[in-house]
Amino acid sequence: MDVAAPADGATGDGPGGGGDGANGGAWRDQPRDAEGRWTDGGAQVQLAAGFEPGQEAMTVSEFVALYCRGDIHRKLPGQFYESTIAEVMAQAKTGDAAARTCTKILGQERFRK
Repeated sequence: MDVAAPADGATGDGPGGGGDGANGGAWRDQPRDAEGRWTDGGAQVQLAAGFEPGQEAMTVSEFVALYCRGDIHRKLPGQFYESTIAEVMAQAKTGDAAARTCTKILGQERFRK
């Protein structure tokens, strides 16, 4: 089946086209953060599970004290209170079910102050 090119000359490589298609449709000029993820240029990148940059260095107990309501203690796995958020997220990526639960609960708005 032969498909005609759009009348405006767009190639599907982002808004307004203009790309050569070599980058799989990615916007070559779109800004990226320090880890290579796309950004809109001004927005701050939010970490997975609703954490802000800098919070991953906090211990779970510090994070809970500053940002969470007291009823989170009923659901949060206790073995992670002295671990940093980054450590818990790393364990969650390896498949640790309790770490996944901890990360998920810490990121939920219903437990935030």
